[in-house]
Amino acid sequence: MSIPSGTRLGPYRIDALIGEGGMGQVYRGLDTRLDRIVAIKVLPSHLSAQPQFRERFDREARAISSLSHPHICALFDVGSHEGVDYLVMEHLEGESLADRLTRGPLPIMEAVRYGRQIAEALAKAHKQGVVHRDLKPGNVMITRSGAKLLDFGLAKTATAAVLTPDAPTEQQHKPLTAEGTMIGTFQYMAPEQLEGVEADARTDIFAFGAVLYEMVTGRRAFEGKTKTSLIAAIVDRDPPPIASLQPMSPPALERIIRISLAKDPDERWQSAHDLLVQLRWLEEGVDQATQAPKAGRRTRRDLWIGLGLAALVLAVLGFGLSYFARRDRPADSTIEFEVYPPAGAIFNAIDGPAVVSPDGRQLAALAERGQIVIRNLSTREVRALPLTGGAYDLFWSPDSRSIGFFSEGKLKRIDIAGGTARTIASVGDSRGGTWSQSGVILFAPAANAGLSRVSANGGEVTVVTTLDGKRESAHWRPQFLPDGEHFIYFSRGLTNDASGVYAGSLSSMTPVLLAQQTVAPALAPPDLLLSISEGSLLAQRIDTKRWKMDGDPIVVAENVEYSPAFGSLAASASENGTFIWQERMTVPKNTILRLDRSGKELGRFEEEGVFNLDLSRDDTKIAYQRADIQARSEDIWVYDLVRGARSRLTFDPAFEWGPVWSPDGTRVAFASGREAGPGIYEKASSGAGTEKLVFPSPLWVEPVDWSRDDRFLLYESQEGGGDLHLLPLQNDRKPIPLATNPGFREHSGRFSPDSRFVVYVSRETGQNQIYVQPVPPTGARWQISTGGGTSPRWRGDGREILYLHDGKLQSVMVSTSPLFEAAAPRELFDIGGGDYLVTSDGGTFYVNRSGEREPMPIHVVLNWSVPAQ
Repeated sequence: MSIPSGTRLGPYRIDALIGEGGMGQVYRGLDTRLDRIVAIKVLPSHLSAQPQFRERFDREARAISSLSHPHICALFDVGSHEGVDYLVMEHLEGESLADRLTRGPLPIMEAVRYGRQIAEALAKAHKQGVVHRDLKPGNVMITRSGAKLLDFGLAKTATAAVLTPDAPTEQQHKPLTAEGTMIGTFQYMAPEQLEGVEADARTDIFAFGAVLYEMVTGRRAFEGKTKTSLIAAIVDRDPPPIASLQPMSPPALERIIRISLAKDPDERWQSAHDLLVQLRWLEEGVDQATQAPKAGRRTRRDLWIGLGLAALVLAVLGFGLSYFARRDRPADSTIEFEVYPPAGAIFNAIDGPAVVSPDGRQLAALAERGQIVIRNLSTREVRALPLTGGAYDLFWSPDSRSIGFFSEGKLKRIDIAGGTARTIASVGDSRGGTWSQSGVILFAPAANAGLSRVSANGGEVTVVTTLDGKRESAHWRPQFLPDGEHFIYFSRGLTNDASGVYAGSLSSMTPVLLAQQTVAPALAPPDLLLSISEGSLLAQRIDTKRWKMDGDPIVVAENVEYSPAFGSLAASASENGTFIWQERMTVPKNTILRLDRSGKELGRFEEEGVFNLDLSRDDTKIAYQRADIQARSEDIWVYDLVRGARSRLTFDPAFEWGPVWSPDGTRVAFASGREAGPGIYEKASSGAGTEKLVFPSPLWVEPVDWSRDDRFLLYESQEGGGDLHLLPLQNDRKPIPLATNPGFREHSGRFSPDSRFVVYVSRETGQNQIYVQPVPPTGARWQISTGGGTSPRWRGDGREILYLHDGKLQSVMVSTSPLFEAAAPRELFDIGGGDYLVTSDGGTFYVNRSGEREPMPIHVVLNWSVPAQ
């Protein structure tokens, strides 16, 4: 009998039954203390009285509690309530692998990716001394973040098998499990399990091979009409070769599965780690080329039929450098594969899409924290370039030997063969660059400026394009055409109707409108314009003689990443036919932790895509910026900490960012790039009424604090690479420069509670440091941090400044009367990543910790071309 909805098991409320099996039931529930959705596995009282079921239930709790891994379902709690024992686990959104397989086999590399994730989970479990012993599709969940391994109820120890020989199996729709007689599920048991031999890690590897076989082929590795015939198949027969069912599967995958399914445990992979190494090699290698084209791409349906033996050998051998020496291959030899980021990283397409080198042999991409990663497409070598953290907007030199990029208010270059980055010029919040054969770098020096040029070796910076102030707000994303003289760029209009793609030149050519666009395009040399329309990537030729678009656009890829706010389109191509693009990124689920002053957790709540949190002065509400990747928008939301409820504050389709509370909590100020006029707005925190434009600005601005005396808004502007200004809220509202050190970004400012001082961050010494200065500025200033710091905050009484250094919370006691004085910093605790807020009494902290983001691949197409019209 199921438990009624609304029933309480301790602090957990039952919502709905979501699964049922021999070991009880699984419910969707709510942790009422943390406002968190959970899965509650219940062992009913009639089973808890039986020792074998109670032991299995306890075994699962002990096994999962010893494991912490992204691909293992997490255990949160264990409890008992009025005779009902329960486990509280992570609630997973998705479907079981068993349910997914009812629709047929998985695409080859999707199967390999999930297989690698399962192998990672097994490797973690085995390292902790836990053998699963019941690995099967029903115990694997497919979620947005990948595969998750479940149900450790049979883990660790094995017992002898007892069989009923001739029970029919053909009418059973689910895999056979004999509770209390055999440990495991028949179709996935290793021969030694069937013989009653003690299970070890190699037993799980056999089951893994059977599961991966089924994922790839859509049919079970071993089948029989009765249990006896099924056992005979497992013990004596090998499954049909994968190639006979999936002809285009890579030989390496066949080998991995064949060794996993060896009858003799000594002939199998001897550890899950060995298996994992093989799967990583396969996943990261060019064997990915054997994956069939994805639906929606404009590739021939019979692409692989026309490849022939030579192309297959070429794929297995890593494509070879010979490919790149030939540019005249027939269209039939197009090859597609995917490149995944290094383990534990993601490719960050928002801060700068991956770009392919002009010779088509390498791609450069950004991993987390702006680290530049180079992937060689012929040798599969992956290298991280040194000292390039914080980089964004990558572009190649014409000889494919160097990378240009932006970082810390500078335009820089670095040779990929080695060495350190060189500074070429100072910039603001730049929006892209391009490098010509003649050694000229054309770049957008700021998000609100025209284009400038400079020698790739450094020197004088010269303006190339100027803005039409009546219709344009910026020129972004310049890209040279092959002649090195002409280029295209994106003109961001004051309204969407005024935005478009233009052609220009380094000499006297008057810019020519090629097409109206609202998102910056990319160039596929020699003359293809790549643009985005509702997630579809379009290609259209540029007539470079008449400077107009030629023919109709053609869809070349679907679900492509782009960012209207930063003008980036995640697609790139070389003239010899290497084409890459990136899928839309997923939104990570953030966890907002509530910690006390020792770092002990007091509670938490979860939200997706959360940035830029601000706490109301009465400590009851948090305003934050929330990203919606699919809608390509960011809005301001409010979370009520007392009621545990969230509400959306802004609804304009434009991006909104940087929310800050008014002193009395009745209003929220924020920045917006809306067509009605970009700048700083305010709105009633109740959501009533409309937004009011407080400070119009064509430049990028972001409010960072509101003074307690209600006299000023403190905001950051892109002027000077990032400066802090005071905006008076009365009279003429003329901004007052506060911290303006040209070439060095000043940011993260916060008013002291008495509104007499501002604490902020500056990098003028080459390292982020915390400073305090008076309001209004007098020229006085005091350095607070000693070894670096970010994210400063004041305690409500103004007697303490808090900040982060290497993720650790630092405390500095201060006195502001009669003179400003600061003590030495003292470490409190490690917040474990993310930004933070602090309550007015300095006793409670809210830490914004981002969840795991699904690694999105870079799609690579070799010998790519767009059909002539």
